[in-house]
Amino acid sequence: MFTEDQVSALLKFDGVEQNVESLKLRFKEEEVSLLEMNNHDFLSLIILTPVLDIALANGSISLMEEMAINQKARKMSKGGFFLQADPVVYALKYCIKSFDKWKDRFYDFLVETMKTAVNFKELKIMNGHSERVLDFEFEKNLFQAPYIFAQFMSTFFINDIEQTTVTKKISQIEYEKILEIGRKLKIDHLLIFKGFCQTFSVK
Repeated sequence: MFTEDQVSALLKFDGVEQNVESLKLRFKEEEVSLLEMNNHDFLSLIILTPVLDIALANGSISLMEEMAINQKARKMSKGGFFLQADPVVYALKYCIKSFDKWKDRFYDFLVETMKTAVNFKELKIMNGHSERVLDFEFEKNLFQAPYIFAQFMSTFFINDIEQTTVTKKISQIEYEKILEIGRKLKIDHLLIFKGFCQTFSVK
């Protein structure tokens, strides 16, 4: 799961901060002109797009889901805002209100950012080691995958990095949403993503 320092590091990749700045200005113009938010925190908000998408799959966000989302937001926020108003948590309510309007723009940004930050050649090599998901040793290959890709996966899809390889119970709607997000992020063809999806038990 991404930390504050790792979000800061993401901003340093070519083109990332410029694209964040552009999206932030459009978001402020169209949603909340008085929003005071630095690029680091707006990037944190964008990274939470899959988390919000899964939480909203059932039509509304439960209290437990809201607490988990806010915890992730606070972990990524610049400077840490555990005892005061968190700018990412504050911006989330505007993002949720207009989520359908912004999610595809945010997904497009995440696709380009992952292309810049993740060594997909390594993941494609893993694909070549096996022709079927059943032959793919997920736990082993997760540790061999680029670290930043594992961080993206854990931040997008689970609440605890230690739960990455264990069986997790989710609803059919949530499972289908995860598959849809994989397609939007253009990682659905990777065996490591398919193997990850097999760690879910659909209720």
